[in-house]
Amino acid sequence: MMRRRLAQRAAMRLMQANRTERQMQRWFLQVLDATKAFKKLVTAKADVEGLPASALGLAAQQAKKEGHEAATPEEGPWLFTLDFPSYYPVGGPSLAPGPATPGA
Repeated sequence: MMRRRLAQRAAMRLMQANRTERQMQRWFLQVLDATKAFKKLVTAKADVEGLPASALGLAAQQAKKEGHEAATPEEGPWLFTLDFPSYYPVGGPSLAPGPATPGA
């Protein structure tokens, strides 16, 4: 009788763990979709002042892909996304994925 109860409890815990895992997978996919969908078009030169030329070149290429044929690294417009090569120059190492700073 006791073994049967333990087996039932174990089965219930497994079902709950599976349900939680499915919910987490759905959440992860929603976050991934939202991340891939994010785009920020910048048209003011002052807003990109100080960014490396390579970042501006990539952002101008992205803008061209999205229909802004006249986009140039020097004059814009610039399209930024949440893909690593796009956001890293903007946020720097503080936004880079990786281990947390020790003692933080």
